[in-house]
Amino acid sequence: MHHVARYLAGLGYALRTGGAEGADTAFAQGALEAGGAVELYLPWPDFGHWTEAPNLRIHTGAPPPALAEARAAHPAWERTRPASRKLLGRNARIILGPDLDDPVRFVVLWTPGGKPVGGTGVAWRIAERHGVPVVHLGEGARALDRIAELVEEGRSP
Repeated sequence: MHHVARYLAGLGYALRTGGAEGADTAFAQGALEAGGAVELYLPWPDFGHWTEAPNLRIHTGAPPPALAEARAAHPAWERTRPASRKLLGRNARIILGPDLDDPVRFVVLWTPGGKPVGGTGVAWRIAERHGVPVVHLGEGARALDRIAELVEEGRSP
């Protein structure tokens, strides 16, 4: 995640992530180290240890439309707790933008077993529902090739 983020930020991509420990943090740090812009989506203001920084824009909360997107992508929404719902709702904003009208060009993710599980699985399903390509880093070199293809496809002729 860290290296992919550095690469994409170096190409001028603004990156969106969720601020959780692990992949989210690695993604944000890689982009920031490369001088890239990062949009960080937090479920509530004191989530994690994030503070304002150059090139870092922090969004908080999961408004009702974001929760509706997450609900539509979650197989057992009625069993999730309010805090979990906020975490899942922020995934909708990562994929679709702060107002759910500006989707990312593609998603880079990793899940155990390469299946859409957990909160990342919800983000994956939201992306697929909106036609956003998903690249799973568990595919190794194929994933890196796919990222390069998506970057190339996005370049103006």
